[in-house]
Amino acid sequence: MILKFVFLYKNSNKDYFLKIMQNLANEFDLKHSNMTLDSEFLFFVNGNDDNLGLFADSISNRIPLSLYFIFKSVDVVKEIPKESLSILDKSSSSFDFDLIELNNIKDIDGEYFCDIFSYPKHKISFDITFNQKNIKSKQDLLDSMQNIVLNLKSRQNIEIQTTKGKISLCIDNKNFDLILANDISTISLYTRANKDELDALATFEKPIVKLKIKDVFINELGFKSAKFILPYDPILSILSSFLIKFDIPFLYLKYTKDSSDGLYYKSQYSDRFFEIVLGDNGYFIEKNFLDSKISLDSFIESSFIHNNPMLIFYISTNNPSIFRIQNISNLIKIDFDINPKNLLKQLSQRNNGTKLIQNYKNIYKDRIDYIDSFGDDIIFSQNILDILRPISVILGYTKELKQDEVFRYADRSLRDIGPRIDFKTINVEGNVCYDPLSTISSTMSFTLAGVENEVICYGIFDSLADFFINIIRDVNINYNIKDIGIIGNLFINKIFFNKITKKFPQNFTLHYPKYVDLKQ
Repeated sequence: MILKFVFLYKNSNKDYFLKIMQNLANEFDLKHSNMTLDSEFLFFVNGNDDNLGLFADSISNRIPLSLYFIFKSVDVVKEIPKESLSILDKSSSSFDFDLIELNNIKDIDGEYFCDIFSYPKHKISFDITFNQKNIKSKQDLLDSMQNIVLNLKSRQNIEIQTTKGKISLCIDNKNFDLILANDISTISLYTRANKDELDALATFEKPIVKLKIKDVFINELGFKSAKFILPYDPILSILSSFLIKFDIPFLYLKYTKDSSDGLYYKSQYSDRFFEIVLGDNGYFIEKNFLDSKISLDSFIESSFIHNNPMLIFYISTNNPSIFRIQNISNLIKIDFDINPKNLLKQLSQRNNGTKLIQNYKNIYKDRIDYIDSFGDDIIFSQNILDILRPISVILGYTKELKQDEVFRYADRSLRDIGPRIDFKTINVEGNVCYDPLSTISSTMSFTLAGVENEVICYGIFDSLADFFINIIRDVNINYNIKDIGIIGNLFINKIFFNKITKKFPQNFTLHYPKYVDLKQ
């Protein structure tokens, strides 16, 4: 019988997974071959039913969970395609320990703890040194790890050249980029991470995830949020086992420049640090920016290559907003004055606008008086997020036209839902235009009703997500489009990305590119 295993892959080190499956197939005396087809990786095994069953069971125990290499299906097929390959490559990457091997290596109470040297040379095809002295045996590695832990306990910095690059580790939090936690239970104890975030942190790729600290630990740690990562190679996994034994739950990690000082094991296979933001329904987006002088239009156009028509949202704090179907001009015109004085003048001409402003002035006279001190100059914007600037002034968050305070207040909200803030469109001379006055008036009304600033600001992003979802549904009705592309740094905002993915229609396809925005 022949089985075809299908995996989806993107940005993955698929050779790592391939070699595990090849080794398992050989172990169970199965003929095997593989091929790639677009974004799918196909692995074929041929043999007797009992061995095929053992192979299938072993895969789940040997292959770690992955963000980018995901099991899709297994089917019985009649033959293996002639174009498939059956070559076993033993040298395409390093540290090719499967899940069981890695667990044995880091089990401090097991007989194989630290014993990376008993494995075939291709699994660790490079030298390891500590303070420029070669580590050639299990005992050498044990001695070096104990030395490192003692240095850490005496508050010294330890430099390590890892598979992701050179890092410095210490137990003091004076200056750090990430927190290297020993295990999932440590992150679960100290942070408000949800199950999806914990699962993502534990995947093969070991991404960085920014998490909020539990209130009970804020004073002890001195910060309210931090970026976390788990041990991402076997040496760090071994170190984490020592740290747990010495009651050190995590270390502060700082990026440093390459050198041979400290613990050094630079391999031919180089990985990278990367941060993700997790949404709902299994969606996540990589926080990756393109450092280029390319034009905005060229950047957006090159980010989405698709055969079907696609609705694209480009929403960024830095550039004009775009709501467009490929090769069609903007569906919604974003062009409004963000001068708060002018906005309130326009609002006074709307039904009940004068009454709303007067009621607001009765309670917040100082705010209205300050707004009246603004000049009459028109400050045009084509960025829908710039509505946050006059909101910040009108609601008294800041004296300047800035977006930041709205983001900060929203991030501090303890609720998972906010009031319905109006994001609407109006018809102006045949154009569908965003109506900023509806957003301004509803935020003022909720402020008058005594709704907390944090809840109002959370509601802004919650409602903006609803606005997007309504556009998606309207475009589908009018153009029969179900492919949606999102790009721009708004989509790496945790609150907004969570809301947009939670409400995203299940029968539509969400696309997001390698780079979320241009680097500023």
